[in-house]
Amino acid sequence: TESPSSVIVFFDAQGRGFHPLSKYKALAKKHNYWLIGSNISKNGFQYDLTQQHFEKIRNWVLKKDENLLSKLHLAGFSGGARVAVWMAYDYTLPSVAGFCAGVPNNNKTMVEQKFYYGVTGIKDFNYIEMTQLTEGFLSLNNFVSIIEGKHDWADNEEMDLVFKWFKLNEIRNGIS
Repeated sequence: TESPSSVIVFFDAQGRGFHPLSKYKALAKKHNYWLIGSNISKNGFQYDLTQQHFEKIRNWVLKKDENLLSKLHLAGFSGGARVAVWMAYDYTLPSVAGFCAGVPNNNKTMVEQKFYYGVTGIKDFNYIEMTQLTEGFLSLNNFVSIIEGKHDWADNEEMDLVFKWFKLNEIRNGIS
């Protein structure tokens, strides 16, 4: 297969790694991204086991093309968004997108040196948490999009912006 321009690993709070893959398949093709969905990110799953699973994903990407490691981005939904932030923090990955959940314990320091794109719907039960995240946080590197909607993955229009955001971050890091 053709080598991708970038890779996104998705973490879903219900461990449905297939869901974002099927939802964003057309966008991946449009932007030449590889999408990887983790089934080991279910709420309540032990973090060290999720981390071991991510290490396997990371090693697989490394074997495919070592240059892709600098173009490896993370995204997560709900509790999976918190997992994505932890992984970005633990593995010093620069870009993470979080849907319908803030960063773990609203610890903004975990994403201060990262590029963070958050999305929440006005009918999302995490709406208040996400709007609190914006206080003193928004900058060139960090963005929170407040959309019409509930507690769910972003629609394709919003996710298209996330794909572009990730690519912009690669350019800003001198990678692309």
